[in-house]
Amino acid sequence: MNRARKTYQVILEPPQVFEVDASEVEVGSRAWRLEELTQGTNASRKNLQDWLVSRGLEEEVEIADEPNPFNILFIDSTEQAAMELKQAPGVEAVGLDKG
Repeated sequence: MNRARKTYQVILEPPQVFEVDASEVEVGSRAWRLEELTQGTNASRKNLQDWLVSRGLEEEVEIADEPNPFNILFIDSTEQAAMELKQAPGVEAVGLDKG
């Protein structure tokens, strides 16, 4: 079985909106919205990591990028694990990164 890793893009469902501490940023501002999105994406990322552990795939998948406000993750993964990720809750699509 080929265990070579490749880079894949994982598109997550759009993040849920979280309440951001209004004392830190002005409500409705760009910074506030980015913080909301970042918190939502981080929650989705954590859920995905938990799912990987529950499936025994944590050794086959490495999330390669830092938390950010966007619902796209770049992972280094075996092909089999990447295909299994398509079934993970909150995942909309998985595709080979051509960049």
